[in-house]
Amino acid sequence: MNTGKQPRVITACTMLKRMLFRYQGLSEPPPTPARASPDVPPLPLAAGHVSAALVLGGMDCNGPSLYTVYPHGSTDSLPYVTMGSGSLAAMSVFESEFKPDMDVEAAKALVHAAIMAGINNDLGSGGSVDMMVIHADGNTPLRNYARPNERKYRKKGGYQFERGTAKVLSQSFTPSLSSLVTIETEVPLRTPPPPPPPRPTPLPPDKRTYLCAQRRIAIAQVTPAGGATAMQVG
Repeated sequence: MNTGKQPRVITACTMLKRMLFRYQGLSEPPPTPARASPDVPPLPLAAGHVSAALVLGGMDCNGPSLYTVYPHGSTDSLPYVTMGSGSLAAMSVFESEFKPDMDVEAAKALVHAAIMAGINNDLGSGGSVDMMVIHADGNTPLRNYARPNERKYRKKGGYQFERGTAKVLSQSFTPSLSSLVTIETEVPLRTPPPPPPPRPTPLPPDKRTYLCAQRRIAIAQVTPAGGATAMQVG
């Protein structure tokens, strides 16, 4: 846009898919991938939970184009696209009634029928039909093109209720089950290790004691004068 030239639809698609690819429901960012080329910096991955199923349409120098951008970042380019909870019902209408080189009125009728199929077969698809006609000179939004589930009766001036209209029968607080239950976990106590055995009293420097782990233990004591005395135990 800074160049003053008309941006291409594929540019917007690339920006969206790169952004959604970074947010794949990750609790923490993975390590940065290695660079594919020294001149191209790696794409950093971000942590968080961002999920968006998008339909992107536009007109550029290459003509009209439609893209679907999935929450994990993959894209499709088709003559007709659907996304959302009612997309399967809408796609069935497109696949059975789409024709190439349709005029604007025929395309609007087809889109209206597809959205109505999503509304009537899915509880999460709302209750109104909104359209956007994109052409080379701009776009024409068609807000509330159809409202099939509009309320049949509305009171003039709306509804206003005075404070105290709904009688309060009782006021009480019921704590949740988790606050009523105490979970105790018995943690075994670690037995302290036994104290180390006492170290034997060292002999004077002029005496040496030799122990032999055999059936009999021989203790020899060497005196400074050079004599030796021996005693057998056991």
